[in-house]
Amino acid sequence: MQTELINMPNTSKLMTYRVLNIISLFAVVGFLCACAEIKQKEQLLSAAGFSMNYADTPDKLDHLKLQEQHKIIPYIKDGKSYFVYADSSTCQCMYVGDDTAYQQFNKLQVQHDIAEMNQEWEMNGGRWGQPWGNGPWNGYGLNFY
Repeated sequence: MQTELINMPNTSKLMTYRVLNIISLFAVVGFLCACAEIKQKEQLLSAAGFSMNYADTPDKLDHLKLQEQHKIIPYIKDGKSYFVYADSSTCQCMYVGDDTAYQQFNKLQVQHDIAEMNQEWEMNGGRWGQPWGNGPWNGYGLNFY
């Protein structure tokens, strides 16, 4: 009897390992989703006319790390508006655009969002919010009778 207790796995230890594995899985999935979103945004910035400037010196990299990351921030220099997107983690670069590039980026972002919504619509078979369909009652439910 005592040898059976010694050979039994520690259930709390096993549960801890399972919880840690699940947390790790969610962290990896979250990281991959964030990376994909950053890459998609940077592609839209390039397509909109933002110029990509690499942090090719240690001083530029230090300056880049001080900027707010992964957000488009407006700046005014010599009376002219600029929009800056800093990315010190993925490409170690800074995207810089003017008013025209920023407006084009917003237009491309809306087009991309609409395309994603259309794709989701088609994947749902043309039904929003009802992945199971309308059923035999054609959306009227049981209260129709």
